[in-house]
Amino acid sequence: MNILVIGGNRFVGKRLVNMLIGYHNVTVLNRSGTGPIKSKKIRSDRDKWDWDNLDKFDCIVDMCLFNPNQFNKIKNLIPKQTKYVFISSGAVEYINMFGDYAQNKKAIEDELESSKLNYTIVRPSYIDGINNHHQRIEYYIRSLLSYQEVDINGDRGNYPINIVDADDVALCIKQIVEMESDITMRKIYNVCGDQSMTIDQIIEMIKQKLNIKSHTSYNSAVAPFFKGSFEMDNKLTKQDLDIEFKDIETITDLLIEDVVNNEH
Repeated sequence: MNILVIGGNRFVGKRLVNMLIGYHNVTVLNRSGTGPIKSKKIRSDRDKWDWDNLDKFDCIVDMCLFNPNQFNKIKNLIPKQTKYVFISSGAVEYINMFGDYAQNKKAIEDELESSKLNYTIVRPSYIDGINNHHQRIEYYIRSLLSYQEVDINGDRGNYPINIVDADDVALCIKQIVEMESDITMRKIYNVCGDQSMTIDQIIEMIKQKLNIKSHTSYNSAVAPFFKGSFEMDNKLTKQDLDIEFKDIETITDLLIEDVVNNEH
């Protein structure tokens, strides 16, 4: 297949492109013009690219679409037979908590649903894993290891949240890219783990694994998670894509191992 990945140079995108290379011809479009070896790179801002010859791609994976105006610019240029995979967010189910970001993602979903495109929508929950540029669980690991105060922003530690591993997100997208369109077309897939935990529970789990007896907490605006529950249902995703998601403890174990190894 000939695949265009828009974005594809950061956390999940790199994982996805590396999974696809070797099986497909992958083109990566981003502002830096960089990407994994063996992928074709196009250096351009999506708002300045001419979007010509999209019919040469069997699939387009759009990982950096955040504004409905950006989608309106391209929706009539995407061939009807081309599979278009939009990476949205589970935040659309919690618009009051995530504000403009969630509202814009939902507006793009609405535009897609009223179109005639061969689309699939992917809604990840909180994504985490090694090399996350937005530290989540790793923030708590590093804070506890250095005996610093842990920022949970007041009582947000009591809300259940769902976390999904970045490799699992990339694998789900790969499955959608490679599956027959009649299975995934015009569907929304919640990409999330099977379990939810509160921040307090995650902190206690990390403390046990690191043999840390106590910690202190404080309240500021820079905690890694929003204040509020964030839970999703992944039944359709597991059914259609045949995915088994890592649990939060496994994600935490991998992050602890990475942090400890890099500190020695």
